[in-house]
Amino acid sequence: MDLNTFENILDTILSDISKTLKEKNRSYGGSAVRPLNIFTKLGVKERLLVRIEDKLKRIEALGIDGFGEDNLNDLIGYLLILKIQDSYEKQEVPTREVTRETKERASKAQTYGLPSQYVSILDRKGS
Repeated sequence: MDLNTFENILDTILSDISKTLKEKNRSYGGSAVRPLNIFTKLGVKERLLVRIEDKLKRIEALGIDGFGEDNLNDLIGYLLILKIQDSYEKQEVPTREVTRETKERASKAQTYGLPSQYVSILDRKGS
């Protein structure tokens, strides 16, 4: 697999997982990071680790595609939520300041169908 193919597949998979996580988070009322704590008093990270262990056990028992679910995407999703929660608790949440320049670069990138980091190359060439 060449680098461009890898990057295109990566972008597609990450986009799909991000979309799924956002949809599930909304439909479950954010329960992954804001649990009701009715039956257990475990913290958010501990609960996520339990879910991750459950997914690993399912993959071990039934395989990646077992039980009619995309267990691999689910596992990746829980790992991402764990990473988000860990970053949030450590106050290492990456933020991106949205400035007029950032908006202009994003607009230009969209016009050319490019990731925004490549806009500076276009700017240097006078596009």
